[in-house]
Amino acid sequence: MGKDTGEPGTGSVEHLRADSRTSRPGGRTARVGQAVLDATIAELSEVGYAALRIESVAERAGVNKTTIYRRWGDKAGLVATAFIDRRDEFAPPPAAGYREPA
Repeated sequence: MGKDTGEPGTGSVEHLRADSRTSRPGGRTARVGQAVLDATIAELSEVGYAALRIESVAERAGVNKTTIYRRWGDKAGLVATAFIDRRDEFAPPPAAGYREPA
């Protein structure tokens, strides 16, 4: 293997990471991602995890199912990401008397 220069094809994965040149927080990628996560939560609330189908989420989000598989891999990854994205909505309030560690 050649010297690791960070350039594509030189043995480094650095070129795969998003940076300011490739990341578009308000772009189509962000909108599609949010639509899929919203659709996932909606489907979960209607049918539950066991009956959740990637095809149904894709249809609700207006994307192809391959978009979901490419980004999240499988149902478990999709649901985990949706819950992480919405963790503030699902987290119980802190217990009475709880204080954040210093």
